[in-house]
Amino acid sequence: MRFGLATSLVRMRLDDARLPIEVRIDARIHDLLLPSDFGDAIMGSYREAVWEHDRPAIEAADFDALQSRPSAREIAVRLLTTLTLDEYRDVRRSLIGAVEYRAFGRGLDRDDGPALTMTADRSLITGVTIAAEWAAAANPSTLEYDILDCADQIRRQWPKGTTYDPYPGMSDAEIQELSLDHFANLLSRSRIR
Repeated sequence: MRFGLATSLVRMRLDDARLPIEVRIDARIHDLLLPSDFGDAIMGSYREAVWEHDRPAIEAADFDALQSRPSAREIAVRLLTTLTLDEYRDVRRSLIGAVEYRAFGRGLDRDDGPALTMTADRSLITGVTIAAEWAAAANPSTLEYDILDCADQIRRQWPKGTTYDPYPGMSDAEIQELSLDHFANLLSRSRIR
């Protein structure tokens, strides 16, 4: 597959979280690409869109603007809202652990499984797979819709940043200590049960 051609057939625009908010697929995609190459074409276009999105920050050496992980303070504040040890662990894993997010398009393959699957980590889409037989029959607007729908599913799964800090007078170290005390408290309560 020629990636220049493939990525020119799929164009996208991203939001500040680097997820697609607009996708345009050229009507000639079925004539110019094999359906088995559609996922690669979408990912190639996505990589180009990420580069365009991130280029101003890279050129300005503003690498903090590219950070997708919450700050240590935001993580600690979010962990302080948990009520159980299981919830604490789930929230912690979602904020700092290795997590793969999955989203599925509405189309079905011949085995009634999802025809389009999108995977992402905490900051980027990492893969798009499309069942070739479904891609061969899907019109470009259906593909566009499924890609945007999957991006929305990923967006909803990603952890939300903490916007409210109920501890404005405390230092980051004090918040960290409070969070560790909270964890110890949850741990001791779970052992009592």
